Amino acid sequence: MSQNTMTTIYAGLDIAKLNLQLHLTGRVYDLPNSAAGHRRRRKLLAAQPGSHVVCEATGGYERDVVAALHEAQVPISVLNPARVRHFAHATGQRAKTDHIDAAVLSAYGQALQPKPTAPRTEQEQQLAERVRRRVQVLEILVAQRLTLPALHRQAQSLVRRLERDLTQIEAQLKALRRQTATRDERVQKLEAITGVGAPSRP
Repeated sequence: MSQNTMTTIYAGLDIAKLNLQLHLTGRVYDLPNSAAGHRRRRKLLAAQPGSHVVCEATGGYERDVVAALHEAQVPISVLNPARVRHFAHATGQRAKTDHIDAAVLSAYGQALQPKPTAPRTEQEQQLAERVRRRVQVLEILVAQRLTLPALHRQAQSLVRRLERDLTQIEAQLKALRRQTATRDERVQKLEAITGVGAPSRP
C-alpha cells in the first residue's frame, strides 16, 4: 500500500520531564523520557505505518522528541496547549491525567487532522532559545523582589547583571524581528505558547 493511500493513525504523545505517555490505537504506553524510552517509542510507531504524532508544546521538554521524529520522517504536529484544552472541554473531557491527556491528543488529531509541524530552521531555533532565555531571566528577576532592605541590597548585583542580560537578549530578538516579517510572526507564536511566553519586565 502506498503512503498516499495509507490510513493515518493519530498517536497522542503527552511529554513530561521524566515520562512519555503514548496513546496509539486505543492503548496507552507509559515510557521513560530517556534513550530507552525513545527507542521503545520508535518501535511502537514503526509497527503502525501511517502514524502521525500529536503533542503539545511544553516549553522545552518536547524538543528532542520532535527533532527525533523529524529525523525519522514521522509526521508530528506540535500544538498550542490552549487549543488542546479548548478541544477537551468542548468534547466534555474535564478530568486530567497523563493517560487522559495522551488520549485527548489522539482524539484531537483524529477530529481536526492538524498539519504536520515543519522542522525549525536554524534562525527559528535561535528565536526559540532567546525567547526561552528571556522567560528564565524575567522569572529570576521577579523572584528578586525582596522587601527587607538587607536582602534587597544583597540582590542588587544579581539584578543588575540580569537586567544587562535581558537588555542584550531583547536587542537580539529585535534584530531578528527586523530581518523578516515571517520571523516576527514566529516570535509572537513562541511567546503565545504556555511555558515559552513571558510577562513584561518587572
